Amino acid sequence: MNMRSYFGRGCRTHAFSYDGGSSWSAPEDVPQLEDPVCQASIIRYAWPVRKHSGCLLFLNPASKHKRNNMTLKASTDDGRTWREVQSLYAGPSAYSCMTVLPHGDVVCLYEAGERHAYEVIVLQKVDKTEIGRIVKKRL
Repeated sequence: MNMRSYFGRGCRTHAFSYDGGSSWSAPEDVPQLEDPVCQASIIRYAWPVRKHSGCLLFLNPASKHKRNNMTLKASTDDGRTWREVQSLYAGPSAYSCMTVLPHGDVVCLYEAGERHAYEVIVLQKVDKTEIGRIVKKRL
């Protein structure tokens, strides 16, 4: 589970469940996921298969204090470490959502603007080759 953190440390918090959600680990900071306390999006891009890792994708305004720098990141170790896939928009940005298309591209929907993060809604596609380049074909 990935969540906002209101402790003022400028990053997301996560907890793990190993029993289908009946119990959870204590929440821990995730310093690699900078966050200004904002809604974010996380999805499973690929499940682990045999010797190949799975992949999680995470989308948020990647900044410690302001809602800007909408960034897509990937993890191939179930959220323990994260690598940047692509900065989608450097300016003001906020709430986000994403989905995986049948052929593997990812569609990102997020708030953005020139002066404020809430001026427009952006729909942006990230090509699967961008994700594959970062996770080094471990999928």
